[in-house]
This record gives sequence, C-alpha cells and structure tokens, in this order.
Amino acid sequence: MTSLIECAWLILGLIHFGAPLTYYYYLSRKLSEKPWDIEINKNKLHLPEITVVVPTYNEETLIEKRLDNIYEQDYPKDKLKIIVIDSASNDQTVELARRWAERHKDIKLKIVEEPVRRGKPRALNKILPIIDTDILVVTDADSLWFKDSLKKAVNFLANPDIGVVSGIKTPMTPRGDSPTKEIEETYRTFYNKIRVYESKIHSTPIIAGELFAVKKDILTNVGGFDLINDDSYTAMKIVSKGYRAIVSDDVKIIELAPVTMKSYRKWKITRAQHLIHNFVSLIKCIRRYPSQVRKIITIEAFFHLLNPWILLSATVLFMISMIGLSLISLLTILVLTSLLLHPKTGSLLKTWITEQLLLISAAIKNLRTKSEVWEKIEEVRTTVLTSQRSV
Repeated sequence: MTSLIECAWLILGLIHFGAPLTYYYYLSRKLSEKPWDIEINKNKLHLPEITVVVPTYNEETLIEKRLDNIYEQDYPKDKLKIIVIDSASNDQTVELARRWAERHKDIKLKIVEEPVRRGKPRALNKILPIIDTDILVVTDADSLWFKDSLKKAVNFLANPDIGVVSGIKTPMTPRGDSPTKEIEETYRTFYNKIRVYESKIHSTPIIAGELFAVKKDILTNVGGFDLINDDSYTAMKIVSKGYRAIVSDDVKIIELAPVTMKSYRKWKITRAQHLIHNFVSLIKCIRRYPSQVRKIITIEAFFHLLNPWILLSATVLFMISMIGLSLISLLTILVLTSLLLHPKTGSLLKTWITEQLLLISAAIKNLRTKSEVWEKIEEVRTTVLTSQRSV
C-alpha cells in the first residue's frame, strides 16, 4: 500500500513540475531568438489618432500622476485624447482630473461620471460609443508606462492581422524589503517570457489590462468588453474572429504591487479568479480558435485549472507516505530542503508554490462568487507613485 502511495505522489509531482518546465524549455529554445513575424514599419511609425481610457474609482492619490505619465508619452499631443470614466468616486478623483485638464489645455481630456459603481467592464462599454478614434488604449490608474510604450504598442496595430497589443509588466513596491517584492519579481520574470513566446506563435491567452491597445471596430464587433474578464477574455474573443492578441517585450509597463502579504494575497486571488474564468470560458469555445492557439489554450488551462490541484494531491499523498518514513520520502525531503535553501532555486520554488496556493484559493472563491467589481486594495494607492523611478 505504501509503495502505491509513493508511486502516486511521485508521478503527480513529476507531472506538476515537469509539465511547466518542459513547456518553458520548449518555448525558450524555439522562440527566444526568433524574430517577430509581424510586418511593421519601424522607420516610419504608425501614429494615428487614439483615445486613452482611464477607468477610476477613488484614485485621488494616483490620478494626476497617471495623467502626467500619459501626457509625457512620446506621442503627438494633437493625435492623443484621454477619457477618464469615473465610477461614482467619493473622493477628489474627478475634481483633481478637472484641475489637471485646466493645466494641460494642449490635450483633449473628457471626464465621464457614472452615478453608481458597476465595475470596470461596464464603465468601458458605456463610453465605447463616444470614442471617435479607430484605436483605444485602456489603462489602470495604478500603473505607469515607459515613455515609448504607447507608440510602440500602437505601431503593432498598423498590421491588419493584429487586433490587440499589450506589454510586459515590472512590479513596483515602495519598499525594497517588502516580503512580496521577491515573489512578484520572480513570477513576472518567468511569466513575461511565456507571454511573449506565445505571442510569437500566434496569440497569448493572457493580456495585461494596464495597457490594452485595441482596434475599436473589432472590439465593437465582438460585443465590447467581457463583463468578468475585460482584458484577457475580451482579447481572446477578438482572436476567435481571426486576429492576433500579442504581448511585446518592447512595450513596458510598471505595475504597482502591494507590500504586505495580506494585501498581496487579496490582490492576487482576485486576479486569479478572473484568469480561471478566462480559461473555463475558453475551453468551452476552444473550437473557434486556430490549431496553434488551441494548443496554447489547452496547455495554459491545464496549468491554471488542474495543475494546482495535482500539487495539492501529491502533497497529501506525500504526507501520508511520511508515516512510514521510507527512503524515498526522506530523500525527497532532503532534495526539497536543499532546493529551498539555495538562493536561486529557493526563490523560484517559493514563488511557484505561492502561486499554486493562490490559484487554489481563487478556484474555491469562484464557487461562491464571480464579481464584476474588483475589490480595491488601498495599499497600492499610498505613496508608491511618489517614488523616484525613471520610465
């Protein structure tokens, strides 16, 4: 009986860790040096009129800095419009946005106020009919772009095959000693590469809402933004119509991250809930996608929906097998301890396990509720944007 249990947790453990490592190794070997197969004119950038949309709810600590960052983009001011769609803020967000507009007469800024908060997707769908440019770029108040991020993202949309463009994210916390800093940075290093590699194949099923550049006519044709997952699943609806949704490593985003583990956990579980919704929805309609995208969806759905539970099952079986203190169990403990104590592998392993636990927590929470309105994590709206960081 003990040997059967040992075989079971060994097999499950190999599947859990082996599958993502194999996927990453395959993609990195095949695609890390592969150039993009997207024809764009890098010498003469595509700079059409665009609208940047900033959904807000109680963003008084961030809104002016966020608008400054958009204003400072290396993009022609006469071709740039901004819409702030505010969802019933009860602080000074709207007033501060108005004051900012008064100080920046050389750029068009429109403020749309909602009487009640109904969530980001509904706010975005509300203002979609009033956008009069061919391209819109959605962003969040708690993020920043590098100075050339906007023009590089929009330039990809000159290609008729591209429907959605986003970028890679770098987490930012106000404290260097934050317990969440190492976890999020390690996670993003791995995660960003995967998103770019998948984009080079065709499309990635996970798109960042901090910079979501999209062609308006295509977005309108798919019914606007999805009410649960306004970025990734919306992008994949567009992919189902024959376009590509890509993440470019030339397009860089800075994302504000919580400092404490309590806030970080809430922040990540909310995101994981939406990712789970994304992949459950994609699996249901997977036949709509081209073969190379179906493969990516299947693999990523396995990683997000099943693989965390495989780890949990392996752990439970391992704990049961520990009762007999077999040689295999003792050797496994020794190997895991060595990996955890090593600076490089320890960081990777801790980050990986943390992410798996968050996905499990999110799946359980999704059984109770699938909210369209994100819970705000106030911690990322404190003093982060006053940090001296060149972008």
